[in-house]
Amino acid sequence: MKLQFSHCGIFVRDVERSVHFYTTYLGFVVTDRGPIANGEFAFLTRSADEHHQLAIGSGRASNLPGTVQQISFRVDDLATLKRLYARIRQAGDLVTLEGPTLGPLSHGDSISVYFGDPDNNRLELFIDTPWHIPQPIRLAWDVHAPDEQILIEVERHARAQPGFRVKSEWMAELKTRLAEADARLEASLQAAG
Repeated sequence: MKLQFSHCGIFVRDVERSVHFYTTYLGFVVTDRGPIANGEFAFLTRSADEHHQLAIGSGRASNLPGTVQQISFRVDDLATLKRLYARIRQAGDLVTLEGPTLGPLSHGDSISVYFGDPDNNRLELFIDTPWHIPQPIRLAWDVHAPDEQILIEVERHARAQPGFRVKSEWMAELKTRLAEADARLEASLQAAG
């Protein structure tokens, strides 16, 4: 089984200010951005192979020095994802499995399970799909359904969303945007001396 770190989500006080910092000073590119619940999320990357390496969400309390929104790990395939989730459910009181942003959720471009670790830090295990749709999107899926049925339902939902694309096309465009961001960053570094 392959378990690979993918991305981290953070809550911030000002999404626009954080997006400006990461894009201007570190060369990230915004891949998607949109409202969710009572806030907003922006998704940023420095890699054309990752939809996002950083998810920035509104809602950070002003009295906290910092807060992690989630830590995410990619797994090999849907069968592995389902087996790991079943194993995690056996952990009983060591994990939190209930809540509006926990459990099995699909984002169209990925199929995920969310749960809280023993300190209630939210973790995500996921697989990629071959599609891209603008984020954020959340759709519950049945972890007990056959793999083929899950994939059919996730694809049907993804194709119905505005902005649906095949991920390889979206990634080719992202490579161009990243090259442009690198050129801007390099120019600003040279200008700064």
